[in-house]
Amino acid sequence: MIRPIEIKDAEEVMEICITSLDQMTTVEILREQIPVLSADEHYYVAVYEDETDGKVKGFIQAEDFHLVYKEKGWNVMGLAVANEEKGKGYGKALLKAFEEHAKKTGASYIRLNSRIERKEAHGFYEHLGYECDKTQLRFRKDL
Repeated sequence: MIRPIEIKDAEEVMEICITSLDQMTTVEILREQIPVLSADEHYYVAVYEDETDGKVKGFIQAEDFHLVYKEKGWNVMGLAVANEEKGKGYGKALLKAFEEHAKKTGASYIRLNSRIERKEAHGFYEHLGYECDKTQLRFRKDL
């Protein structure tokens, strides 16, 4: 079942972030961020919880995306499924549920980034109708 993320999901989502996204994080960070994002309508954060064992199998996070020169869209910030659960349809279900949400909010597109080395993910997105429309470098400055 797909449902909004809750604080109780922090440990399982942390494990998915570390093992599936290669993103180091902590339970404390997740417990701090989950209520903030959940309370803001400009974010969509949901998990796929298996109804038989109650375990979180994957999650999706997206943000309302506005550009001065383009119609409203959404930007997927993260979509990940536990490594041992890949290929079972959890990621597809999360993305499809989010697409319905995006349509209801009047969005005309969804965009997402995927690291260049994540070839399997690229095939997954293409299979679901997403097209690679840009290559770019990302720049960052820690504050």
